[in-house]
Amino acid sequence: MAEVSIVDGAPVKAGFLGRIFRRGSSDSLSLGQLMAYGGPAIPLQMMIMPVALFLAPLFTGELGVSMSTWAAVLGMARIIDIATDPIVGMLCDRFPSRWGRRRHWVVIATPMAMIGCALLFTPHYFVTTPTFAYLLVATLLFNFSTTLQNLNMSAWGGELSTDYAERTRIMGWRYVMVAISCLMTFGIPAAMEWFLPHPSMGDKVRALMWTAVVLMPLATFLAVVFVPERPGDEVAHKDRQSFSVLEIFATLKRMFTNKYLGWLVLVALLQAGPTAVKASLFVFYVSYIIKAPGMTATLLLAVYIASMISTPIWMWLAKGREKHRLLAVSVLIYGCSQATMMFWGPNQLFFFVCAIAINGAMNSGPAFLMQSIMADVVDSDTVKSGKQQTGAFFAMLETTTKLAPTLVVVAIFPMLQAWGFDPTGKHNTPDSLNTLRLAFALAPTVPVLVAALLLWNFPLGSKRHGELRSEIDAALAERGSSRD
Repeated sequence: MAEVSIVDGAPVKAGFLGRIFRRGSSDSLSLGQLMAYGGPAIPLQMMIMPVALFLAPLFTGELGVSMSTWAAVLGMARIIDIATDPIVGMLCDRFPSRWGRRRHWVVIATPMAMIGCALLFTPHYFVTTPTFAYLLVATLLFNFSTTLQNLNMSAWGGELSTDYAERTRIMGWRYVMVAISCLMTFGIPAAMEWFLPHPSMGDKVRALMWTAVVLMPLATFLAVVFVPERPGDEVAHKDRQSFSVLEIFATLKRMFTNKYLGWLVLVALLQAGPTAVKASLFVFYVSYIIKAPGMTATLLLAVYIASMISTPIWMWLAKGREKHRLLAVSVLIYGCSQATMMFWGPNQLFFFVCAIAINGAMNSGPAFLMQSIMADVVDSDTVKSGKQQTGAFFAMLETTTKLAPTLVVVAIFPMLQAWGFDPTGKHNTPDSLNTLRLAFALAPTVPVLVAALLLWNFPLGSKRHGELRSEIDAALAERGSSRD
């Protein structure tokens, strides 16, 4: 007789797919489920990463949009985005479907993200010249849809397990897929640089758009079909469909007074700003400081190869260790490697490659460890409120990682323009190039060193999390017995 296993509450004959997607235990996902859960990160990150790295050179260079205009578009779109993210997170928490709490939101976001990506990445398909209004509308749609999907995918992963270590495994596998996405995001433009005669930035961005748009519905389908959702930890009895202004303010008040969340948000703020500086200026730095404009995608590929190789190593290192301490070490080394960027030039390409590889390796750990820690922070709120508001909490992390880059980009692009930096490279002076060099190298360093110190002393470790889970489990058991 064929072996039978349970996938998402339904019996499945343990043939090939049954064996791949069978859970190891109630709190342990199979390898197939982990890969299916992480799969949507591939097209999603292929959409998100080029915005900071490739779109600024595309619009301000090839399409003639001024740096101030592009900064204004990003700034206005982000202000709206940041203001709505927490509310979107709370709405997603409050309105589940028969599929669960997250899967229907991911499905809704998918076609919206595909349309937004096409509008933003390939404006020549829709307008002759991208105006401020066009760019703002396209960016708003793109931001909302990718946030809706990313937020619910993150919250879904945070709810798949209650175990301190298993959460790191789940988030780690998602970021293995992110690393694969990075290889595709920069491998495709790199291959174009190798095999095509002088491809433009528009050519590279268009190739990425079509790849992401084709992959996204397929990856979403696999995740929705094969990845389960576990029952929530909500203890308080309530009408799940109620949603009022008073409830929004009560939730926000509880979040703003949660010491663990405040601590983690400050760390995320200190990390996200430096990463945005590096992402926004990388193409310009490589083109005008390293003087290798034709190698931009190839060098980015080196960064993310290092990131992909190091992600499983970080997952292995996290076993049996405190997540926040491991994260502090990676952030510290990341900051030091970024500071060396002030020394490199056209004759130090080898050392520059080594530095960015170290940078990429150290930056892979923070991504999934922060997500895993945030899932633990949600438990601290569940103890107090009796509600599992994973979406709202992950929205705060999402908001923070957007706020810092926006502030940085809105400030740094006009500053570079004021110092005479020319994004086309035609009218730069030694002083304007030196400003670019210092901004790229030093602006990220000090904030991440402070973040490392804060992380080392973060008060929610494995012991405290175990205490929180015991309180939640006891409250759930008491509620279950009172129903009986």
